[in-house]
Amino acid sequence: PILPKYAMLKTSDQLFVDISLSNGLCNEVVVYELDENDQAIAQILNRQDADLACFGFGFGGDSFGNGIVALGPNRIVVSAPSFGTPIHAPNTSDGEVFIYERAGAGEAWEVQQILTGTQFDQIQLGSDLHTDGTRLFMTDFEIIEIPVTVAGAVTRLRGLESGVLVLSENELGQWHITSRIQIPEEANPDTTEFAIAGDQVLLNYRVGAENLPVVQVYEESSDGAGDWHIHQTLTINNNDAPESLRNHLRFHAVDGDYLLFTSSVVHPEQAPELVIYQRDGEGLWRYDQFISPATTEAVLGDVMDPVAAGFLDFVNNKFFLEGADLIAAWDTINDAHLIHYRLNDDGLFVPVQDIGDEQSFVFNAVIDDQSFFTRSEGAEALAGPYQRFNRDIGSNFTINRGLSGGWWFGPERNGQGVGLEILPNNRAQMVWVSHDEQGQQMWMFAGGTVGTNSIQFDLVQPVGGRFGDDFDPATVRREAWGQVELQFDSCDSGVLNYASERFGSGRLPLLRLNKVDGLDCGNATASPLAQRWNGSWFDPSHSGEGMMMYVSPTPAGPRLVSLWMTYNRVGEQVSLFTATDIDSANEAVFESVIRPTGPSFSQGSNTGVFNRNAWGSFVLSGDHCGESRLVYSSVDSAFGSGEQNLIRFTEPLGTGCLLQ
Repeated sequence: PILPKYAMLKTSDQLFVDISLSNGLCNEVVVYELDENDQAIAQILNRQDADLACFGFGFGGDSFGNGIVALGPNRIVVSAPSFGTPIHAPNTSDGEVFIYERAGAGEAWEVQQILTGTQFDQIQLGSDLHTDGTRLFMTDFEIIEIPVTVAGAVTRLRGLESGVLVLSENELGQWHITSRIQIPEEANPDTTEFAIAGDQVLLNYRVGAENLPVVQVYEESSDGAGDWHIHQTLTINNNDAPESLRNHLRFHAVDGDYLLFTSSVVHPEQAPELVIYQRDGEGLWRYDQFISPATTEAVLGDVMDPVAAGFLDFVNNKFFLEGADLIAAWDTINDAHLIHYRLNDDGLFVPVQDIGDEQSFVFNAVIDDQSFFTRSEGAEALAGPYQRFNRDIGSNFTINRGLSGGWWFGPERNGQGVGLEILPNNRAQMVWVSHDEQGQQMWMFAGGTVGTNSIQFDLVQPVGGRFGDDFDPATVRREAWGQVELQFDSCDSGVLNYASERFGSGRLPLLRLNKVDGLDCGNATASPLAQRWNGSWFDPSHSGEGMMMYVSPTPAGPRLVSLWMTYNRVGEQVSLFTATDIDSANEAVFESVIRPTGPSFSQGSNTGVFNRNAWGSFVLSGDHCGESRLVYSSVDSAFGSGEQNLIRFTEPLGTGCLLQ
């Protein structure tokens, strides 16, 4: 028999679950294959993978699996701190961090490296593990001596929480401490926890005799020195939160631009509540709303015990947030409820569904783009079965020509967007414009087959081209990027799900930025101007680069929006955006073309700088739907000026040209 613990991690193909053996010794991590029934166990990870024994509670990293994070698609990190307060003798380690690697999907995980507390002169390592995608963050400890006599008056050492430890990996694969974030002296001992929010570290601690919670928001200096400064301080015991929540808050989790606090239930008659903060455009957190069982019952009816749950609030992962979906596990004395909340048009999370009753409290869970995995207590307080709840997004929506043309953007990913064309013969074409890990421009494209409400694509990333007269089609390499599924629940919103060997997997909610002039959600026909310009264009002598254009309606009249996907002089990808008012089928003048740079692939809308760099101008002309002449002039001497003769190679549905 096994007991589920607190840590879970879901990747694109596997589910990692921390368990506690019934013999009370070291924990293990079970790796499940995500297949049709999620039943296959691919591997079991434990300290024996590195030929390390377990010494039982209190020593030797017995809490294996306390934290599980992913560093890309083929590396995971498993922390193994000691159980309880770390105490050890000199020259011994009470905590390790295991770095696993695999050759590729379907291959076994093997220990690549072990980080120990002794290696970093730390009393403890691996406690409260987090990552920003490249670095590792964990609780830092200050070593103090305490007068304990064991086996002949050996002085023992104790680790007292002192802040956050930041580890980075160098070119040789070696990890080292790059910075520390110190807890203020006013903090009460052993009250610290933290979370990562993009480029911010949120540090929570308690102060004073009443143990009041304070959250400090840290940001890293831009000079690369590794220093962190306080960006904001939240004193949760003041009027930031409702009166009933003061002094009883427990920092819980952060996802994207939302920060969650759960109330710590001190008295059985007190119902727990959830406080939500939202981050604004300046990176500051503002009180947004609170959710309670009473507010939930007001919408869904009498679905929960009046004294809704939380007397077992010490169990981690009670609230799970992914994009616009929040799932809360409300525990009661007799049962537990999984309530689904969704972000409405007013920016508030409202209850929309009672997923179902559970026999007892939820141990742990993970939520991804379409599924919610959870495990609850079963018979005799042992582990119950894992359950997967699937959401059928957009089941009543059918893809039609109304989606054709126009741009889609992800509110969580500033500077990224998708161009989509619905083509004849049940085909579609997409372009995804983004940035790589260093914030450099990146674009991918693919064709796919249209399903009922989704389209599957195998994206290709062209590299190696040269701008202008240096362009040689033979140097362009079309490298596989990964898989993308576009799924729609209306003509104005959807979801992009991606899986890439280089960038991992994820979910990007999409909203429509503009529409095609004359095309509504249905089988309408585009305006004559849209018929003239809409579609994808390229110069046959420049195969490997091209342009997407759409005529979009605005209150002031139609505008022609253009994206030019090209390269610089050294073969790096470049994407150029521009738009102009259009009233002619023969000429379009773009006076302000920009070259966006900015946040890396993994960063959200408020966690990176998005720059609109001036590039130059260009003019499109011609009197035929299938041909146009491009004349460009750049303010950047590396691009210079020139021209291309474009032909139209896609004709999206509803844009059949009337001029030819």
